[in-house]
Amino acid sequence: DTERGNDLLIQTSMDALTDTDLLLKSGSKDKGDPVPVKAMHRIFKLDDLEYFKGLSGDWVVSSWPVGERLIVTRKSNLVKAKDAYNETYTLSNEVKKDVRAAHDANFVIDCIWDGDVLHIVDILKAADEDMENEHTKHRIRHLRANFNATDNVSIPAPVNTKRVDTEGLKRSVKDLFKEKGVKQVMLRDADSTYMKGE
Repeated sequence: DTERGNDLLIQTSMDALTDTDLLLKSGSKDKGDPVPVKAMHRIFKLDDLEYFKGLSGDWVVSSWPVGERLIVTRKSNLVKAKDAYNETYTLSNEVKKDVRAAHDANFVIDCIWDGDVLHIVDILKAADEDMENEHTKHRIRHLRANFNATDNVSIPAPVNTKRVDTEGLKRSVKDLFKEKGVKQVMLRDADSTYMKGE
């Protein structure tokens, strides 16, 4: 998530550095077809933060599942998904049913599909309200307050997403890495915006 350049992905291996979709530039960013944004920087030790300037010291820290990044749109009863290349991605009818059950209104969300669960990591639009220019802390708060987890859809919750200051950052990252299957953690400046298309 390139949110004003203030997002960092911490991972335990360097394999993702060769991911070809990091090079993707979407020509459709202004046409209403967003693709999932990528982390601006990747670090391998939390101490590397000392080299970054301009951060607020207020963080949203999330476990980052391994899987397919998707933008999922709900418009009435129609649920559509597009991958990081802006190509149509097919979700099962059962998952689509749970997406509809997660929230009553129309929306556009940024997700990770791990093959079993659709993990909502961010929101770009809720009903008629564009949210990509809202601060990360407000977008996450909106998801927690208005969306419901289901069998096939997870939302940002205290077990996978924490808001902390710089003092609590190290402990929060450590706690998230203790969770089963967590190999990457996303750090987002709580005051940053989504910057759709970047």
